[in-house]
Amino acid sequence: MYTFFVIIHVLVCIGLIGVVLVQSSKGGGLAGAFGGGGGLPQQMFGSRAVTTALNKITIYLAVAFFVLFYTFPAGMVLYWTTNNLISVIKSLWARR
Repeated sequence: MYTFFVIIHVLVCIGLIGVVLVQSSKGGGLAGAFGGGGGLPQQMFGSRAVTTALNKITIYLAVAFFVLFYTFPAGMVLYWTTNNLISVIKSLWARR
């Protein structure tokens, strides 16, 4: 069950990173790199609708992130992460 919540948490983190990077900032952000700020979603729904939808998605994913992270015991998260990193390093070392 714990692994299920970790997977959900990782997916929420990836989604939150993606949504934040796609939003156009004052400097253009990453949205300018994918279509110069116009893009297909903005042409279909209008600039204001896309901005509002991205803001709502950001808020929902941020709330999900904090709720999931609040329920994780800090010691278990640290142990799980460290244990997995050590396992990956051991397997990479064994393949050499």
